[in-house]
Amino acid sequence: MRAIILLLFIGFANAIQAQEHNCYMHDSRASERDHQIDVSHMKLEVEFEPKTAKVQGKVTHTFTSLRESIDTLFFDAPGIEIESVNLDGKKVKYSILPEGLVMHFPNALTWNKEYKIDIEYTAYPRKGIYFIGWNAPEHNDPKNLTRRQIWTQGQGIDNRHWIPMYDDMNDKFVTETVITFNKEYKVLSNGALLKKT
Repeated sequence: MRAIILLLFIGFANAIQAQEHNCYMHDSRASERDHQIDVSHMKLEVEFEPKTAKVQGKVTHTFTSLRESIDTLFFDAPGIEIESVNLDGKKVKYSILPEGLVMHFPNALTWNKEYKIDIEYTAYPRKGIYFIGWNAPEHNDPKNLTRRQIWTQGQGIDNRHWIPMYDDMNDKFVTETVITFNKEYKVLSNGALLKKT
């Protein structure tokens, strides 16, 4: 009887310890992905170099913690080159994994406080955003014109290839996008156009 009680106690202690995750990596076999934060707003500032399929960007995530304390945070960002990470204007240490970015906070993030994290980066994505026709030869025949375009298809989990973010369908937030590009082209999006210069 004592052995059974001891084993149950050890199992209970391990279960409690297993629930205390400070950093979570996505398990693709799970039915719904757990997350540590609630993003309320994402501001994306991007420029493109279409001939090399390059995205130069800065993304600002405004969020609150869903846990009492968080000392690390994971964002999806496979293959993205991270240049800097700042939390509320202060540099943050980070490490890169094949699946994304892990940010290490000197002081744990807590409930009931809003945070802003800025990430500057470069990406050469193969999914989520597509550069079409930029390296095709020039044509003088109007019937053979190649349409040069850049378009996105991030529905599901493909935005992570060109934006460092929590990229899953169980967190909804407002997005603001600032795009700088050649004035000879048009930029189209859903939402409300606030300004064009």
